[in-house]
Amino acid sequence: MRDEHIQKQEAMNRPGEEAEEKLLLPLPTWKLWYTMIILYLLYFLDFATRAVISPMFPILKQEMGLSDTQLGWLSTIVLAMVSLLAIPLSYFIDRWSRSKMISLMSFVWSAGSFFSGLSNTFTQLLITRGILGVGEASFASAGQSMIMASIKKNRRATVTGIWTTATSLGMAFGMLVGGFVATKYGWRSAFIVVAIPGILLGMLAWFLPDFKTQIKRANSESEQDVGFIENLKELAKNKTLVTLCVSFGLVYFFNMTLIYWLPSYFIRYMGMSIAQAGAMTAGVLVTALIAAPLGGFIGDRVSRRKAQNKVLLCLISVVASIVTFALSMILDIWLLFFVVTFFMFLYIPVQQIVCQEIVPVFQRATAYGIYIFSMFFLGGLWGPAVTGMISDAYSLRVAFWVNGVILLFASVGYLIMYRSYLADYERARRLESEV
Repeated sequence: MRDEHIQKQEAMNRPGEEAEEKLLLPLPTWKLWYTMIILYLLYFLDFATRAVISPMFPILKQEMGLSDTQLGWLSTIVLAMVSLLAIPLSYFIDRWSRSKMISLMSFVWSAGSFFSGLSNTFTQLLITRGILGVGEASFASAGQSMIMASIKKNRRATVTGIWTTATSLGMAFGMLVGGFVATKYGWRSAFIVVAIPGILLGMLAWFLPDFKTQIKRANSESEQDVGFIENLKELAKNKTLVTLCVSFGLVYFFNMTLIYWLPSYFIRYMGMSIAQAGAMTAGVLVTALIAAPLGGFIGDRVSRRKAQNKVLLCLISVVASIVTFALSMILDIWLLFFVVTFFMFLYIPVQQIVCQEIVPVFQRATAYGIYIFSMFFLGGLWGPAVTGMISDAYSLRVAFWVNGVILLFASVGYLIMYRSYLADYERARRLESEV
């Protein structure tokens, strides 16, 4: 009896292990590699087209007579469109086709970038950048759903960690293209250069393998799937998902602040030159390339013994970020900021897997859309601006301390998630069994 009890307890610690090995999209090795490479390259271009405009700000300011506020809107409009459309487009992905939506989205964002290069006024440039945001609104939802369907459970976080490096490399590539091509051949050429590969890869993406999601509920009075609002209501009952989205929204508030304001902090409080501060901040991207795959690798291994360990890794990483951030502020040691960034990227792929595991397969893209919406609406859109306002009223150091307090509140959410994860995971598996 004791051995039977131990076996049951171990099964609880590894929820759904056998079922998870029955992949929704089983692929031969060559086709799996092909699919993952296409997804990686498109994710790379997703962020390259976002970032390409940043080095061109001085050129656009001079040639088109734009103000700093207008320049800021050319970046904000992309994030705003992603925030507004992430949830509805992700819901549509769950009910149609991941590969077809990936293909269409790459066409749309590439068209947005291409026509940005043909713009002659601020209004035209703002509209085309908005189109870019429409195309990028739910690519991550579709891509993550494909990874969950085709990668075995014990490697998902590792693969997601590697996939996540495309964001940093894409931003770095976009900035290089924006600086080099715009200087040598004009800013219009830079927009077009990053647009063309997306169109070509979008054609290939149309033919990627996919799976049909079964969404009719066996215990439903109607054969029709519940609607958009009803799905959101269902997901709102998922304690782990709601807590994750709110907590990471607060974390992303901190992340965006650090990325945008760290150069200024280095200059004002650590006596660095503009060139030095820029070089140090660029190291953040390098840190992400190391931290994300490593975090995925660790997450896959610690969760083999106990599934909730994935959430525990997230909690430990956030707490480590808080501690090292406080030390960096108190001691004014610039190297510690890179340790902060390391921990901030370490658990990202792990929590992306958590976001997908705690919902049934027919709600995974929608859940990820909510996750993306929360990233930007609760944090990414406001972090840099609010930090700037606090800095104007008091100082940048005070603004950074406020961000540290926000991060502390976020850590409480991860503690709540640790306690609710198992119940929501099992509920998701039960819902899957009812279709």
